[in-house]
Amino acid sequence: MANVDVPYHKTMGVPSTQTVESVGRKRQATVLRVVDVVCVFLVSFPFVALELDIIRPFHQGFSCDDHSIKYPNLQDTVPDELLSAGGLLMAIFIVCSGEVLCVRFAKHHKKTMLKETLYRVLGSYLFGAAATLSLTAVAKATVGRLRPHFLAVCKPLNCSDGYSMGHVCTGSQKELIEARKSFFSGHASFAMYTMLYLALYLEARLTWRGARALRPFLQFLLLLSALYVGLSRVSDNKHHCSDVLTGFVVGAVNAVFVVTQMSNVFKKKKKELRYVGGIEMGLVANCKQPALVLAP
Repeated sequence: MANVDVPYHKTMGVPSTQTVESVGRKRQATVLRVVDVVCVFLVSFPFVALELDIIRPFHQGFSCDDHSIKYPNLQDTVPDELLSAGGLLMAIFIVCSGEVLCVRFAKHHKKTMLKETLYRVLGSYLFGAAATLSLTAVAKATVGRLRPHFLAVCKPLNCSDGYSMGHVCTGSQKELIEARKSFFSGHASFAMYTMLYLALYLEARLTWRGARALRPFLQFLLLLSALYVGLSRVSDNKHHCSDVLTGFVVGAVNAVFVVTQMSNVFKKKKKELRYVGGIEMGLVANCKQPALVLAP
């Protein structure tokens, strides 16, 4: 029987160069992901600090003759819990569905590709959401603008002195703190950020040649829901119109920045077309990201 030459490193149990490099890359990727998670937590700190009353809003004075803060205190049309849970679940569902389809019909699809794309797109979304909420929190704490229903929460004991710094309020301290967080609307900024992010994601990922109005219709529904959430804050007497408008602008700017600079879903691509069961797939060659094109 002929002797078989075995590499020395395998015989002696020494790992190969490729194995060492692979382990090194995995460790580096793990470290970088830990850094990403830490960054998200750090960006979230202003929002968390304001919500836990570690940071309190600026104590702005008021006048009982100010008609802009004399509105009744109404229930929220869209509660905080519904907005946050709904936005997060919708983002996860749409992004996961889109990326699973893209990777599934890619020419060289791998499970690692799916994990990487989901990590990048959803991770970018979470970072942008945290940044949007924290920007809102910083503005609320710095300005301390009174909500339209402030006097209904304050329940002033005596308003004969004209301008007051709030010492005449007899209402709940917790409600008074919340009533000083009018500028700008967190509902408007978060809703616009989430829905515009998803609308831009659909713009980059989905085209159905058999029904050209499908993608614009879905984008319209997303943006309409964002407008409804924001405008409901005006009818609920929780924010002034300028608060909601500013929230829309901040959320939109953040969404555009995150989509174009972090998630890379609009990265220039060279399409490699293939047909799978009547579905024309465009594979992004340079970043291995497939763009889904549904054909009739």
